[in-house]
Amino acid sequence: MSEVGSQLWQGYNPALGNGGHGGGLPFPGFDDSNGQDGDASFSPDAPELGPTFPVEGGDDGEGEGEEGDGGYEEPPQENPTPNDKEDNWDGEKDTDEPDSHELQPPKVDDSKCHKWDWWGSEPAVSVNLGNWLIPEWSWMGHPDGISYNGDIYSQCAGRTQECADEMRINWEGYIVESDLEYISEHGANMVRIPVPFYAFIETQGDEPYPTSEVQKDELTRVLNLLPDYDLHAVIDIHAVPGSQNGLEHSGRLGEAYFLTQTSQYWERGLDTVKAVVEYVQSLPEDTQCRIAGIENANEIKPENADQIGTTKKFAVESYDIVNEAGFTLIASDAFLGPAKWSDMFTQGENVALDVHRYWAYDEPSQVSDESIADDLAKFAKEASSFHLPIFIGEFSNARPYQQDVESLKYTYQAQQSLWVGALAGSSFWAYKGAQGSDWNWRKAIQDGVIDTQDNFNFEESPEWLKQHIRDNFGDRSRI
Repeated sequence: MSEVGSQLWQGYNPALGNGGHGGGLPFPGFDDSNGQDGDASFSPDAPELGPTFPVEGGDDGEGEGEEGDGGYEEPPQENPTPNDKEDNWDGEKDTDEPDSHELQPPKVDDSKCHKWDWWGSEPAVSVNLGNWLIPEWSWMGHPDGISYNGDIYSQCAGRTQECADEMRINWEGYIVESDLEYISEHGANMVRIPVPFYAFIETQGDEPYPTSEVQKDELTRVLNLLPDYDLHAVIDIHAVPGSQNGLEHSGRLGEAYFLTQTSQYWERGLDTVKAVVEYVQSLPEDTQCRIAGIENANEIKPENADQIGTTKKFAVESYDIVNEAGFTLIASDAFLGPAKWSDMFTQGENVALDVHRYWAYDEPSQVSDESIADDLAKFAKEASSFHLPIFIGEFSNARPYQQDVESLKYTYQAQQSLWVGALAGSSFWAYKGAQGSDWNWRKAIQDGVIDTQDNFNFEESPEWLKQHIRDNFGDRSRI
């Protein structure tokens, strides 16, 4: 195990908000009717086969984060970020003391090619190729003539081959070369590609998932086109054996078995990471050079201190596999926020933290254009002191209030003022689909919500927020 493998991973009280995507729908599979805000729990439909990895130093109590706060708890500070919804920030610098804004890059062998530099001056301007290899047909649309049962496990149960034929229609026709051309021509430099574990390792027991090589062949087809359009890609393991969060995009609604039945699913999770790495290494060299990172588990969602320990241990062991092969590990923050990962990895490790932020699921009365800007200012404070690059692997324009063009433009520009203006970049969910311009990047461009020529202009962002970002990030600020 590498140097990072010897570090302790520590449990925390999770203050978990309504992260994740689902077309504005509440998390399926969760039951929070008996809990307080932020401590929703699963209703398991199978017995627990074994304990998760123990956590030392953690608190087994439930978190009490506010509903919809994304799990972020602002670290203690002498000059806390104002959150007055009327006056907002006054533009004053937080302190007269000089700040350290450096991010130390890892020592990576770039002799063969120049891989994506998460520590450099160029941010990722990316879109997710959602609903392609991982169907989210309940809200993003599906091929005509298919009756959908709500998740791929149910869809394919007892009919794996027929299900594979249905999904093949999606695999082969959803993303074509003209899509990559459009993405490249409209200001993006990266795509994030959700992939399922069953495209890389065999299924076990009664798992009905299709393991057809076609899905991997289609992924190869798209990846081999990346050099032609000057694009990079993050390969995101979006569906983990057993399900990492019990949501539709994990392949199975209900219990997050990966976190509750580790004796059954742990090694298969690591086998998936190994298989993805080996797959990437089999690609042509110029394609390998376009792989910006490998994400070991999308939106893994621990519900208690032990599961947080399991999540962090999985990140550490995945890092050993990915880093040894010369690639960057993209690790989900698990809706805990960067501060809860301050004990993980070290400055200069080949890791970027993936944070997802959505306001679509918050209580409408608690969300406004002003409150979104305030949330961004709060997060900027936490992010500016974090020791690894932060990649916003998913965000959207969706909010639980009016969806007019001007308001959507404000939401997009305000978010990007931080995501692209100071962090390692972002990836919009999603490139296309049945949803409107709040979730559909291509439609948002066509509707005038997103001006892809102004990724660094941010005219719609409030001046106080931009100044706050400059003050916190110093030379790392791009605005």
